[in-house]
Amino acid sequence: MGNGAGTMGQSGLTLPAGNRKFKTWQKLKPMKLSHIAMIRMQGGSGNRLWNTDRREREPWKTILNEARDKFEIERERVQDAMNDKEASAEFLSAMRGEVAPAHLKRNAREVWVFISSTFTDMKLERNLLMEDVYPYVRDYTRQIGMEFNAVDMRWGIRQTVCDAHMASDICLEEVARCRENSVGPFFVCILGQKYGFRPIQYRIPQVILEPLIEYMRQKADTDKQQGEALKHIRQWFLLDTNSIKAEYVLQPITWKFPNQKNDAKQRDDWWALFTTMRSAIFAAVKNMSLNPKIKEEILRSITEGEIAEAIEGNHETDHNRFHFFKRNFTNFDLKNAGTQYYIDQADGQLDNEAQTKLENLMTNISDTISSDRIQKYSLRFYPDSDAMYNDSQNREKLKSFLDNFCDYLVKSVHKGALSLMSSMDNPLFSEVISHSIFCRERADLFAGRENLIRGISAYLKLPHGLRPFVVHGCGGCGKTSLLAKVISQSLDSWEGCNVGRPIHVMRFIAITPNSSNIRDLLYFICLQLSYCLNLDLSKVPTEYKLLTRRFVELLGKASAEKPIMIFLDSLDQLTNENEGRDLHWLCPVLPKHVHLIVTIRPNAGGALSAMRNLVKNEDSYFEIVRLDEQDQHNIIDLMLSKSGRSLTPDQKQIVLHAHHDETPTPLFMRLACDIAKKWKSYTPLKECKLADSTPGLIEQLFNELEVKHGEIFVRHALGYLTASATGLSANELIDVLSCDDVVLDDVFEFHIPPIRRLPPLLWTRLRLDLGDYLVEGGVDNVVVYRWYHRLFYEKARQLYLSDSAALLHQALAMYFLGRWADTPKPYREKGSGNMAVTHRGVQSQPLVISSGSATRHNSVADIDSLKTSKSPKKIHWNLRKLTELPRHIIRGNLWEDADREMCSIPWLEAKCRTGRIYKLLLELAEAADKCEFGGKLKDFYRMVRSNASMIQKYPQLICQQALNEPDSSSCSAYAKDYLTVHGKNMFTWLDLSKEQCHGAEIMTLTHTAPVALCQFSKNCKYLATFCQDNTIRVWRVASGALEVTVEGEPIKMEFAGHCYWLAVLEKTGVKLLGLGQGGYAKGKFSVNIPLEIDTQVTVFIPKTNRHIYIVTFGRLYVYGTHDGKLIQRKELKCRPKAVTFMPSGKMVAIAYKDVYLWDIAKETDTKHFETENLKGQLNNTSLRFSQDGRKLLGVLPNGTYRWVVKGNKTKTEGHKLSLHSQGANNVISHNLEFIANLVGDSDLKVLRLYPTVEWCLLQGHIGPVLSADFGETMSDDLLLATGSQDKSVRIWDTANMTGSVTDKDLNHDGPVQSCVYSSDGRHAVTSCEQNEDHWLWSVTKTPPDVVLQLRSGESCRPGKLLCMSDDFVASACNGSDFDIWNINSPRLAINNRVIKGMHRLIPYVNPHYIFTIFREALLTCFTTSNRPGMLYLYEVLPERAIQDWKLNPLIVPGIQDYPQDVKEFKHSPDLLITSAALDAESTMLVTLSFQMTDEQKRASIIKFDKLEFYRSSALLQLWDVHRQRVLRKFNMPTSECRLHQVEFLMDKCVVFYQRCSRRTDASMKTRQMLRGKGQQSEEKTFSGVIDVFNKHLEGPLETISMPGSYSGILAPAQGYINPNKPLLKQLQGVIANHISDGALHSSKVGLNQPVGTFMLPLAKVTSFDFSPDNQSAMVGFDTGYVHFLRMYNAVGNNYYK
Repeated sequence: MGNGAGTMGQSGLTLPAGNRKFKTWQKLKPMKLSHIAMIRMQGGSGNRLWNTDRREREPWKTILNEARDKFEIERERVQDAMNDKEASAEFLSAMRGEVAPAHLKRNAREVWVFISSTFTDMKLERNLLMEDVYPYVRDYTRQIGMEFNAVDMRWGIRQTVCDAHMASDICLEEVARCRENSVGPFFVCILGQKYGFRPIQYRIPQVILEPLIEYMRQKADTDKQQGEALKHIRQWFLLDTNSIKAEYVLQPITWKFPNQKNDAKQRDDWWALFTTMRSAIFAAVKNMSLNPKIKEEILRSITEGEIAEAIEGNHETDHNRFHFFKRNFTNFDLKNAGTQYYIDQADGQLDNEAQTKLENLMTNISDTISSDRIQKYSLRFYPDSDAMYNDSQNREKLKSFLDNFCDYLVKSVHKGALSLMSSMDNPLFSEVISHSIFCRERADLFAGRENLIRGISAYLKLPHGLRPFVVHGCGGCGKTSLLAKVISQSLDSWEGCNVGRPIHVMRFIAITPNSSNIRDLLYFICLQLSYCLNLDLSKVPTEYKLLTRRFVELLGKASAEKPIMIFLDSLDQLTNENEGRDLHWLCPVLPKHVHLIVTIRPNAGGALSAMRNLVKNEDSYFEIVRLDEQDQHNIIDLMLSKSGRSLTPDQKQIVLHAHHDETPTPLFMRLACDIAKKWKSYTPLKECKLADSTPGLIEQLFNELEVKHGEIFVRHALGYLTASATGLSANELIDVLSCDDVVLDDVFEFHIPPIRRLPPLLWTRLRLDLGDYLVEGGVDNVVVYRWYHRLFYEKARQLYLSDSAALLHQALAMYFLGRWADTPKPYREKGSGNMAVTHRGVQSQPLVISSGSATRHNSVADIDSLKTSKSPKKIHWNLRKLTELPRHIIRGNLWEDADREMCSIPWLEAKCRTGRIYKLLLELAEAADKCEFGGKLKDFYRMVRSNASMIQKYPQLICQQALNEPDSSSCSAYAKDYLTVHGKNMFTWLDLSKEQCHGAEIMTLTHTAPVALCQFSKNCKYLATFCQDNTIRVWRVASGALEVTVEGEPIKMEFAGHCYWLAVLEKTGVKLLGLGQGGYAKGKFSVNIPLEIDTQVTVFIPKTNRHIYIVTFGRLYVYGTHDGKLIQRKELKCRPKAVTFMPSGKMVAIAYKDVYLWDIAKETDTKHFETENLKGQLNNTSLRFSQDGRKLLGVLPNGTYRWVVKGNKTKTEGHKLSLHSQGANNVISHNLEFIANLVGDSDLKVLRLYPTVEWCLLQGHIGPVLSADFGETMSDDLLLATGSQDKSVRIWDTANMTGSVTDKDLNHDGPVQSCVYSSDGRHAVTSCEQNEDHWLWSVTKTPPDVVLQLRSGESCRPGKLLCMSDDFVASACNGSDFDIWNINSPRLAINNRVIKGMHRLIPYVNPHYIFTIFREALLTCFTTSNRPGMLYLYEVLPERAIQDWKLNPLIVPGIQDYPQDVKEFKHSPDLLITSAALDAESTMLVTLSFQMTDEQKRASIIKFDKLEFYRSSALLQLWDVHRQRVLRKFNMPTSECRLHQVEFLMDKCVVFYQRCSRRTDASMKTRQMLRGKGQQSEEKTFSGVIDVFNKHLEGPLETISMPGSYSGILAPAQGYINPNKPLLKQLQGVIANHISDGALHSSKVGLNQPVGTFMLPLAKVTSFDFSPDNQSAMVGFDTGYVHFLRMYNAVGNNYYK
């Protein structure tokens, strides 16, 4: 820092009056306008020295692009060299749970570099650094997983700080902070010919200043100036005895000059007074005998102080962490104008003292550090910086300076990051040490309360814990610090004792990413226990359920020699992932030698309620009581002493009695101390004020921060932090604030930087003043800041979000959208008010963060290219964008951005690939509900919801599923536009069989047994289901996520209106099942009401949710839901057949002998309705009131009635409907618009009553529908849930139900076992085991349609389809026979589409068919078990027979009339022939065979198992078909392979096989274990291999290996191959396929292209075939569906011609 900054500078904005509503948010209107009025410009601000940005210049561009890959390689190498780290004492100590030593810090992976120099002479260099170097280094550090910030003291020092003379101290504190916290470099100094400004120390110890004053008093008698200075010093320096070492404090400038910012006279007066005091103090120091170090500190400049702080000690580890640049001028002359800005002067003359001190400083630097840390450069001097810059020689030297500066930072950051990663790359060590350090820090903050420590420690002294010990208390009562102190004392008690020393496992939940959710928490605890118990770390599973079991197993391994103590703080802070707060994972009974202590805050997440359900013994609970008076004294003394402060007795009494009822919590006391420690001993008592509550103190703290750091800055910074979803990192917050022009106009008080960007120093100072009220937590692999305590969040939300939430969310959305990353942001100039634009230097926000900031991967094809390239790269997703952006778009009401971002294919795929499918569904549901014109959002929500299970497993299918939505859907239109741009390298299937309207079904939920009950909650937030295997499940409707699974046997279920619990009514009573809100533990039964309940029970929960009404056995019971106590009991005087409650709860409608209304309060009948003399026959009746209670609908045995409730009218409104209740159950919707008629069929009939009466049919279940319920969403959509015998629940959108019945004729009745295309591709045939007939499809129509049914003879058992020509179809029959049809044969009847064919036998036993094919004749190729080395080529249907049948389809030819040909190809008898192929001209045959094993030779019947691996060499033979002799042979290399297949590609032979590779890597295993990851020693990988041979079997000509478990290939027909194309292009027409996980996976051979996949929800692919051109396919499913597909980027029918 340089001259005058502490006293002089430009005036800042006058802060607005302290208004809690804070009207200045209105100043953000220009920001909103700038969002619209963007000015697009390429690149960043660029640089004046070069024409391009550093990120685009070489070699810097290459360094940046290769940064991540090179760093990963070097990190692996460093880690390999540290495989023995686990043997170190530090590692062992950490694993055993010892508190971390003081030198270990929690490293935030941040790089903070303090830039030291004088200001006025280094303006040019510092501006160029900000323009050119810092943005590049920021991008570089991001690539290697770090964050970079430069601390430049020109910007960020507030006027209030300067007025208080604190600038010098802040500089030194920042140097020390950078040194302690920065990874790699922390200090760079640029020195010129200026020594810099020398301030007065604003705090001078009493023992130093009083002797100085005495010296000046003695001199004052003879020196008038000394007397004047002494008077001022006595006036301006006040003694503060509240400092542990009493000190004099220089009062702020505004103490006597309140308007010095705006009054030039006051500024001049202060400067004269300041120079007088400084001269006197400096003179006294020079002439007195003082400690040399103290004398130096008083007389030195700020810049020298910074350097001294940086190089103090000069530890070897710091050698590369600081750097110096020394600039000289070649033609400097003091006579030139403007030299006062470049050299120290006094009264217009050279300041010789300053120059001497500068020379001494340079000598000290040279003597202290090595020469390679100092770089020198020279410039020609010009008084004006612009002139200096414009000199051509200077420009080249400045380029060199900037390159050297950047080179140092990059290399130093790289080295520091490697050092950090090498020590912290072990996730286990990093996790354990983070909690250990946190424990150490929190234990240091604990004082007194010995009775609490004794109470908890008594549990640890027991030989066995037996049960978990639960410490609970209200928020702020000190649970965390107490637990940390208990751990610390327990460790101290075992120090030096190795026999029986317990393993201490401590976790302070949510302070690290891996302690926030239960899966990661258990995983790392299990790793730590495994290490300490000398067990194999690779045995620790990663799947949650397996982890819970492993956790219990490891606890069971505790022994007297190695006891286990586990400490878990703040269980209520666990996320609800895997239902962590429900505590299913916790052992209620502990094994021997195990102690487990947990802390929980009541009424937070239901964790304490869950614990009480788990552990019943009250002795296991320990409540933290209020502080007694001595505890309060202890806390005050401890907190103040740690800050080096104390209080006067009166001030201490103010703190002790501040709380409104004098029962403060430790949090209150700590806040009070943090405020009170700023009081000086001379502070008037009337100014020593404290709020009387914790929220009040928090607000007071915020007020003081606003005064100190600026109201606008603090309110905006904390507002953004509070508005975020998971917190913000330092860089994120600085970036967001850099785009906030209201903040920037306020903070740029002294200098306007070349890049309009917030000085990082501002946030750093605020962060330090907030202390650990802000916690560093890990989210998305980034260290973020968030409120540690709930009270801070609530108060910040109240103060900073109440009036400005939308604007805050909009600004955050703009940041995570990357709106201002490459776009200059408009703003109004502070002085002139003119509009201007400038870049803000904020991070770009691509979906994938790849090496090189300019590289953006925003399409599925781009993303997949990273994985399918020759050197696949790990995808680094922008997880922060995926987490934060949706929240801010929705809450900022940015619906255009919601459409563009949340409905984009790359966004959806990124969410799915990162395992956020359910979060995605919730975000889309919220956006669709809130957006008034959310058609596109609703379409995409519907698409994702209906395909959730599929795209969760195969995210790459999102574009394909969007394409295959109805053409009217915005999803399909978007996908087509997307594929137009990005689809060239994508394998996308267009479903020609897709429906052209949205189906009613929107979601299917699979169960483990038939579903007997369904029940929606209010607004359809949840759906409860009950299976006949006695399982109750609660689902989140918006996402389909399973929330709760418990055992039970309910007769009925009902949700509370607030959805805190579900009432479960069983035969013996009612239980309330908690849903994890309102203090009800998720998945736990709480209130239990014993009551005998009949099967006709009716339940009603009023809007207050305080009571539950139950009608059973003719009585009405009212119970309290809080305690389950009976409030009322009323007799109904009958056993009703049906009961329904009016929504108000005042009346019920009862069906007994007739239907009537019954007043609950008066206990009387009020109205009887006419039912056309239907007396006493009301079984199965259904009743329901309308939502407003004005109408009543009843489905009775003789019809459906609609009655008006009010008035005297008793007859039905309108005509009685024919729907009745006989033999059926009926479910009525809330708005009386629909009635679901359950009659035991799989197809459900639903009667629509409005606007017209019509029947709708819902088809999809494959078993009888057993249950149903209607529910209405917040957006008034009416849903229907149906449970079925088929073990599924389907959710339907009633808006899409139509009166038309779905045509099921195009679906087979069972799995589709085979399908084939005709040789011309115009027809296709499918077969099903359950169908007697095969179906012939016409595929020239869209959608394809069934035109014929091919029926076999009566004695035939139809088998798989084999092949099809243009006119004939061949199918297997009875295992080894053939059925053949002529599709031109006459139909059996005029009104049907059935034709019959012919049956054909072959005279061979146990044939093993290899292929069957139509050429001129129908040929089949096979071997037999008794002659495995003989291959037969047999004419099933001779050429003449085919021609005759084709000419006369009416006459089926007799086979005996035609000579048949059979050819034999004799192989060695010990060869097993696995595959063969015939060329298009039927002149050449190629075979593939293997040497039989001894077992196969001995077998009576040889099994031809394609799944068997062969380890012998394959023999490839080419045969002359007519002569049956071998033309060529080729012995293929030996490998472990299977699934062999041969095909002809024109005149070339293509061999396919699946190869298995095995790899054993012991060193890899060791390394993975050390990092806390299990790894098998042997790894199997599969790949599909294609070898291409010419007709001479020379080669192979080409070999292609494709990773994956491919089972076969399909080559295009010869007419679709261009013979003039090169071989690789021809091979692109070959498709490799396999079926796995119920899906068809296909890939084009030779193309570096993602794999194509096709599947349906809840259906599995059973068969498939490709068209002759290999551009279309048909796929059969186990549900009987047949879908016809076309590659979306296929062109015409002859794509490869």
